[in-house]
This record gives sequence, C-alpha cells and structure tokens, in this order.
Amino acid sequence: MRTGPVGGSVPLSYLRAMKSTRAIALLATSAVLFLTASCSQAPDAEKDPNADAAYKRANRSEMYRKAQASDVTRQ
Repeated sequence: MRTGPVGGSVPLSYLRAMKSTRAIALLATSAVLFLTASCSQAPDAEKDPNADAAYKRANRSEMYRKAQASDVTRQ
C-alpha cells in the first residue's frame, strides 16, 4: 500500500521553475500596468487648443517655471 502522493513526487527543480516563471509574469504585468497608468497622452491641439495649452503648462520643467517666475531687471 502506498502512503505517498497519488501522482508520484514532483521534482523540486520543476517547482522552482514554476515559481520563477510566475514571478517574472507578475513583474512583467505590473510593469505594463504601471507604465500604462503613469503615461498620459497629450490632447489633440487641433480639436481642443485650451486643453493642449493646459497640458503643456502642467508638464513644463521646473527650471522653465523658475525662469518664468523670476523678476530679473536689467541694469
């Protein structure tokens, strides 16, 4: 009479390969979701110029904002 598992024992290397494959799939899926969520697409300037201008203002670099905000006077 058998006391072990019904299908026989599964090799340990097979279980390790399955775990690493699942981890890689999980990381790839989460990377795709993160990139999709974090990338916003600019609105079409021809259809809505105001939305396009607002998008450009919101995505300006910090150095550009500082340069525009400074009140440098010529001597």
